[in-house]
Amino acid sequence: ITLSPSSASINVGSTLNLAVNVSPSNASKTVTWTTSNANVATVNNGVVTPQSVGQTTISARSTIDTSAVGTAIISVTNDPIPVTGVSLDKTSLNLGVGSSATLVETVVPVNASEKRVIWSTSNNEVASVTSQGVVTANRVGSATITVTTIDGGFISSATVTVTEQSQTASIVGSFYNSSSDNNGGDGGVTSGNLNNGIYAKNALGFNGEQVVQSVSSSQGYFPRSGGLALGSNSNGGNLTLDLNENYHAIRVEAIFNEAGKGSTVTGITGSSSSQMTSGTPGTAFSKPSTGTPYVVTFSEPADQIVITTSARIALVELTIYYGEEDSSASDAMTWATDFLNSTASGCSQSSKSILQSSWSNLESSYNNLSVNAKEIIVNSAPNETGNAIEEMLARYNHIVAKYGLMDFVGVGYQNSAVSKALNNEMSIAILILIGSTSSVGILIFALMKRRTTAIINKH
Repeated sequence: ITLSPSSASINVGSTLNLAVNVSPSNASKTVTWTTSNANVATVNNGVVTPQSVGQTTISARSTIDTSAVGTAIISVTNDPIPVTGVSLDKTSLNLGVGSSATLVETVVPVNASEKRVIWSTSNNEVASVTSQGVVTANRVGSATITVTTIDGGFISSATVTVTEQSQTASIVGSFYNSSSDNNGGDGGVTSGNLNNGIYAKNALGFNGEQVVQSVSSSQGYFPRSGGLALGSNSNGGNLTLDLNENYHAIRVEAIFNEAGKGSTVTGITGSSSSQMTSGTPGTAFSKPSTGTPYVVTFSEPADQIVITTSARIALVELTIYYGEEDSSASDAMTWATDFLNSTASGCSQSSKSILQSSWSNLESSYNNLSVNAKEIIVNSAPNETGNAIEEMLARYNHIVAKYGLMDFVGVGYQNSAVSKALNNEMSIAILILIGSTSSVGILIFALMKRRTTAIINKH
């Protein structure tokens, strides 16, 4: 018996897998593992776990021939393991004013010695962040949330766009029922039963609201298995809901319970492109369900929802979010990105004429934005290394200040470093003019003006 590797150095906080090699190759590999010093390192089925600095010998002895034994010399160190990077679970957040969300950081490697991080925001008035990564939306605008590792200074950022609270509404269809077996329900999947419920079976449906215009299904049964059953013992099922115009779905959340077959939901789609986050089915007949919802977001309001399953499972609750979705966050970000692209050539060539050629189109597209989208832009802070809106404002300030183009956004360069330099220099000039003779004052003012021009050109 030999072990591979036969010697190794490992750090406290890590592990090492030892492999057993036998001769002949068809001999039994069943061995008993031991360590000569459990205070230095332990071993379990070939996995060595260091405990403290030192050296130990790990042995693997054949259970058939105890004279056959393989060893590995393990040296344990306790050197700091440096951080090599950090990432966030989300790169963007869209929040309504007053709402919160949590960003989760992942520091690598997982066994790094110093995993603490520092959270920061580019605009505390728009979005603040706690030391635990909890982001709170304070007012309409855009901000960049950054996490920085203490070890190595690695960073990762997420763009937070804050809008007014969404005006969308929701309605819940409850299909729980007292049908406690897997029989019956044939012919029960109708728009009337889904909208009005089946009170004889304690199923509420959409409580009389005419949400579903028409419905079709394959292997669909209601009431059955404590809900609206989709699928059979061995076959999948599907349910297609055509929604009335007042209930076109922006998002849906569907909750299912097991129906004895361990089946899964294979998809929830609609009449527009969608993205689904899978949930988990609850225990059969549980009310409220012990499951977690399948969440589907549509790119635009969907007038149809299609649910497919691998075998029998029971739909017990369907929440439909409807109404006009506020697109101001994406509109503001799209316009800012277009601004950066449209002005890239003019800025790289320092050409006023190139910038002027696109300025009127940028003004027109900006004026076509909604009030909320404009508010997001105006309330954000210039930041050359921030998100698209923050970078756009920094470049916009530079262009307006340097080339004198029209300030159609209405922020000008009032918050820029150039503006502050201008204001400081002009204030000095005015003070000197007041306390000096007119001729000296004119000379100093001329000098200040020339210096101001130099500052603008340098910027």
